[in-house]
Amino acid sequence: MSEPAATDEAARSRMAEGCPSEAAGIYRRAIAERPDDFTLYNNMAAALRRTGDRSGALAALERAGRLLPGHATVALNRAALLADLRRPAEARDVIAPVVASRPGDADAALVLAGALADLDDFPSAIATYRRALDHSPDHPGLRLNLGNLLKRTGDRAGAADCYGAILRRSPGHTGTILAAAALLQEDGATEDAAGLCRAALALDPDQAEAHLLLGNGELAAGRAAAAASRYRSALSIDPAHGGAHLTLGAALQQLARHGEARTCFGRALAVDRLDASARFRRCFAELPIIYSDMGEVDRAREAYARRLEELADHYAAAPEVERAAAAAAVGDSQPFYLAYQGRCDLGLQTLYGDLVSGLMASGYPEYSRPPAARRGNGGPLRVGFVAGHIGRHSAVNVSLRGWADAFDPARVALFCYHTGPASDDETTRFESLSRAFRRGLGGVRSWAEAIRGDDLDALVFGDVGMDPMAARLAALRLAPVQAMSTGHPVTTGLPTMDLYLSSALMEPPGAQAHYRETLIPLPNLGYAYRPLDPPAVPLSRADLGLPEDAPIFWCCQSLFKYLPCDDDLFVRIAARLPDAFFLFIDYMPAPRVALTFRRRLATAFARAGLDADRHCRFLPQMDHARFHAVAGLTDIFLDNPSWSGHNTTLEALTHGLPIVTLPGGLMRQRHSAGILEMTGIRETIAPCRDGYVEIAVRLGSDRRRRAELRQALRRAAPKAFHDSSAVRALESVLERGSA
Repeated sequence: MSEPAATDEAARSRMAEGCPSEAAGIYRRAIAERPDDFTLYNNMAAALRRTGDRSGALAALERAGRLLPGHATVALNRAALLADLRRPAEARDVIAPVVASRPGDADAALVLAGALADLDDFPSAIATYRRALDHSPDHPGLRLNLGNLLKRTGDRAGAADCYGAILRRSPGHTGTILAAAALLQEDGATEDAAGLCRAALALDPDQAEAHLLLGNGELAAGRAAAAASRYRSALSIDPAHGGAHLTLGAALQQLARHGEARTCFGRALAVDRLDASARFRRCFAELPIIYSDMGEVDRAREAYARRLEELADHYAAAPEVERAAAAAAVGDSQPFYLAYQGRCDLGLQTLYGDLVSGLMASGYPEYSRPPAARRGNGGPLRVGFVAGHIGRHSAVNVSLRGWADAFDPARVALFCYHTGPASDDETTRFESLSRAFRRGLGGVRSWAEAIRGDDLDALVFGDVGMDPMAARLAALRLAPVQAMSTGHPVTTGLPTMDLYLSSALMEPPGAQAHYRETLIPLPNLGYAYRPLDPPAVPLSRADLGLPEDAPIFWCCQSLFKYLPCDDDLFVRIAARLPDAFFLFIDYMPAPRVALTFRRRLATAFARAGLDADRHCRFLPQMDHARFHAVAGLTDIFLDNPSWSGHNTTLEALTHGLPIVTLPGGLMRQRHSAGILEMTGIRETIAPCRDGYVEIAVRLGSDRRRRAELRQALRRAAPKAFHDSSAVRALESVLERGSA
């Protein structure tokens, strides 16, 4: 029979040599001889965990716990493993008695507080850290984790105090240096954050987390290629770092290198099969940013449908604990680029909506059923707005902003939930119009509690599909009536969304077939648009290198909104207007996107014996004020048939730009036509592709008609602005829904 000390020494030796499987074998043989020795099971669990067999490790720890109930070390190891398996409620229940009996046990407190935080019970988690610090005030891990949690809950000053306290005692504590760097990075102090990361690397060159933070800074600044380089540096230090594989994949996705991105997400999943973020991102990476031809659109759509079905099947069969843990990944990535394929997305969005709402119900069951409607409380209707971009942003400019401006205070009390980090003068305006304006509340449960606590009659979402927290909250039931605005003009597919608030002038006949929600076509444009007032920027055509006497067509949509099937329209116009220029805006985040678009144009023009470079100009991306100034220098707004302009069309009206548009079969292909209908000037709404070309050519060649139409549009533009009739109708819709 082997001696316990010899067994443990032999196993630890194999572990040190990087052979955890052999170490586990040593323990198994010893267990055959001493089946009631709890230490063998406890130590074997550590070896099994190193091999990646977390289920086997948990079984070993459960056996150890049965052999010696209440043993603190076994409970600690078991709770830590449960937390790693994303089973925080079980981890809490296992470790809480240890913390109660041993209040000075810092390791146990760390596990308990981490589990509580994972359950969104932030007050209890913070209290756990503080009690433990009363016993161990100099413990850097406790104070660091407290600081991280305070930051997560919006107490950035408290987080900074925690980090500062550690660094005053231990200036070289790299974990705290990097936490402080992350705080600075989130606050926009990017250079200071990068300096701290470099300082951490000087202290410890093998700090993969420092490279990750530097990469995150590059990615946030729109430098995806530099970010990818940093993430690769992190992986050279730690090839099994799942987070580095995940973020590298995200950077490659932004660079339109989708195949490589899918590989990275697959590697992240190989590191951790429970990584729901990697599983979602691998699915959405089947949706390219831009397409070379329409055949690629078809292939990508089929690949995405297959991957989405696989994702849904995986979680349908997954244990409830895995489904609940996966709720944390909902919204981190979304099928944003699906809508730009120019098809009806109801079937795919419904599959996606059922998946994410089911996961959110598993993670937050108490918010999966609608609250009871208010009864007999009197007063105005209590309406909430949820968006991550409450301010100057296209997702709210044409809906939430105008509604908030025009609500009748006697009928509506507004509550705003700003889930994003940015703010500007329009954010302040929203706040002034709100009975309550909430932001920085932390996790899902904190937001859900606040919304439920406000006892709303209706909750309207502004940018589901674009903001992570808005997507999570939309998949829950937080108000008796929940509605989506046109911020991202496609059905959410969510069973938790009751209404889709749209425009009667923009929706085609039979449009309900495009939505899972009940479609509410509000009168006219559906909103009370208030024109933005960007500062004037002195600018001339000469400043842009454009000729003074040539017709300039303003083609200002993001390049990924242009489908290959429409490239020939530019060619046909240029063939009849030899001096025509098409003015596009480059796509700076991913050079491959711009390169793909330019190649498409070059091929299409060459087929007609024309030179795309002669007719097509690309400007760099610019701020709103310069964008507005450039628009004023052009002659004709050439609307994109596959994704019609909305904010851009309304802004073109303020310049009186003639708007050539071809309405399609989806609402997002009919924005400009609806806006022109509102002005009463319909002559530039084309009935077909040939008509679109004819109108563009006629306007491009007739300077006098352009000038006349420009004057007429300037006079008619106010008809599209400040239309309160849609807001009165919205108030009535929400009142009926809450009755």
